Amino acid sequence: MTDQRHRERVLAELLSCGLIEIRALCREGRTKQAEALADAMHNIPAFLMDPAAWDVEQFAVEFAGYQSRYAGKRRGSCRYDYVHYLSAIEKSRSPRAKSRKR
Repeated sequence: MTDQRHRERVLAELLSCGLIEIRALCREGRTKQAEALADAMHNIPAFLMDPAAWDVEQFAVEFAGYQSRYAGKRRGSCRYDYVHYLSAIEKSRSPRAKSRKR
């Protein structure tokens, strides 16, 4: 698999996980957390279309901020480790094995 195809696959998986989490958060009435996750994710389609215009590290900072804000909160949690997904781009491996958090 080419590096570009691998990056596309990882980002598509990340986007899928994020949308699943946003849906669950909305069902639970946790709209502020859903909004924060959507904000961290909204540039992924543009990154898929033009990877040279975006920096994976900036995405990692956004997701790390989201995760640190909501992981371990009494009413909040993060269902997936989005920073781990992004690190899989650099390591040319699938993030699925370790990404789910509970």
